[in-house]
Parts: sequence; C-alpha cells; structure tokens
Amino acid sequence: MKTIRFPHPLVLLTGFVLLACLLSYVLPAGVFERQADAATGRDVVVAGSYHRVPATPVTPLQALVSIPKGLVDSASVIFLVFLAGGAFTVVDQTGALRQGVDWLLARFRGREAIVIPIISVLFATMGALENMQEEIVPWCPCS
Repeated sequence: MKTIRFPHPLVLLTGFVLLACLLSYVLPAGVFERQADAATGRDVVVAGSYHRVPATPVTPLQALVSIPKGLVDSASVIFLVFLAGGAFTVVDQTGALRQGVDWLLARFRGREAIVIPIISVLFATMGALENMQEEIVPWCPCS
C-alpha cells in the first residue's frame, strides 16, 4: 500500500510564495486609509475607506528573491530559534527533560492526561511572563 508523504516544509513555503505571486495577477488590488490613533499611538484602519488601486503584480523573480530577503529581515528571530533549539537539545541530551516528564507521569499515575494541561500552563505562563513564543518551535516534532 502506497502512503502519502507530506512535502518538505521548504517546498511548502516556496509553493505558497509562488501561489501568492500568481494571485497578485488575479486578485484586485485595494487599500484602506489609515490614521493615527491617539490612545494607542498606532495607525488604525478608517472604516469604509477601502478603494481600489492600480495592480502591481509580483514577478516570479521578485517572489523568489523575497525568500532570502525575508530570512535576512527576520535573522534575529531565526537566530533566537536556533539558540533555543540548541539549548533544548542540550537539555534533552542530558536526559533532564525526559526525567522531568517521567517524574510528572509517576506523580500523576492513573491520571496521566493531567500532565498535558500542566505542561501547557507552564508554557502559557512562560509566554506571558518571559515573552517566550519562538522558543517553543524546537518542541514541535519534525519528520
């Protein structure tokens, strides 16, 4: 029996960039007017101000060049994810992570399903207090 393999993430990303490029030729272009909000100091959209503008489709070369440009523009986040991934790998290789999860599972024997909310609350708390968002990426399983 033949199994369906999920494409490599870089193939997916490149495919979606090229799809967005093609859609820039098909979808109508338009903008909303924006004005500064005194309370927040941010630009906000003015309700009912949408109007069409002349289309400026993205060429295939611009689409392909946007990938390395995006990597350069987000280099600090990518570097942070690599560092966090390396740190988690070190912790995982020492066995501390597995021992911590095993300790939680032993502590809640018979109620193992409660470990998932405990770990979720831990990460949610770290996200709120430590602004930890991209650092969670290494926890995602990769194939």
